[in-house]
Amino acid sequence: MICYNSLHMLTKDDLKAILDTISPYIDARARTTETLMKAEIVSSEERQAKRLAKAKEELEAEILASRAAAKVESVTLQAKVVKRINQLDERVEALEKQADIPHPHKH
Repeated sequence: MICYNSLHMLTKDDLKAILDTISPYIDARARTTETLMKAEIVSSEERQAKRLAKAKEELEAEILASRAAAKVESVTLQAKVVKRINQLDERVEALEKQADIPHPHKH
């Protein structure tokens, strides 16, 4: 092991020896950091995929509910329109009968 004191200047060989000694630790730390980062990225991507899938399911459910509500409203409106048309047909027939006007589609 190399012993250094404050009065001793490090030579090129000393610096190389220090670098050769700590390089494997630096490399190992870099690999560990890379592995941890990759794991975090994968974990984050999985969380995001789950969130996206959940949001998609919620949106699909809302769309289906909206379609069902629109269908009910459409059927209700159609029933009201048909009822109103029938009422108007009855009024017209009553007026035609009162005025003794023959119905054009019945003859």
